[in-house]
Amino acid sequence: MYIQGGKLLNTVCVRDLTMLLNSIGFERDIQIDHIMHDIKATNKKTVFKMLSDKIASEHNLDSQLVEEELIIHEAKTNSTIGEGIAIPDVLLSNIRNSCTILVGLQEPIEFNSLDGEPVDLICLVASPVKDKQHHLRRLSRITRLLRNSELTNKIRETSDSETIQALVHNPDGWMMAA
Repeated sequence: MYIQGGKLLNTVCVRDLTMLLNSIGFERDIQIDHIMHDIKATNKKTVFKMLSDKIASEHNLDSQLVEEELIIHEAKTNSTIGEGIAIPDVLLSNIRNSCTILVGLQEPIEFNSLDGEPVDLICLVASPVKDKQHHLRRLSRITRLLRNSELTNKIRETSDSETIQALVHNPDGWMMAA
């Protein structure tokens, strides 16, 4: 879209833009594979254990190895983005496909946040080592999506997985913001 002399010269229909984004795999990049809400956890280690168990069971992996990789990566890079949100990520050699898990906690927990706020919304992005470029693109788009405080407030307000999926993939709203 271009504005010249206060006049709109070219516009793109939202439907056309949505079709374009889908054709280049945009929706797949922000696909949330599993949603777990109202989860009771007391600390980061408990969350990483739960996430590791979920990935291991879905992808036939060793849960302990997944958890170790998560812990090692988290020690190198802080996964918090502020406002009670963390987006840990991990590249795994034995996973075949990328996997994204969104977790809503019953109560916020200490997560070593840069802003000092406890975390209650966690989105894990796990990908094969060989797919690093796609992993980074997915991680970037999910991060931008979850920086939308209106969206994250709506996610926190609902406990229905289908509603959360609809919020994340609504082509007339949140998806376009990512």
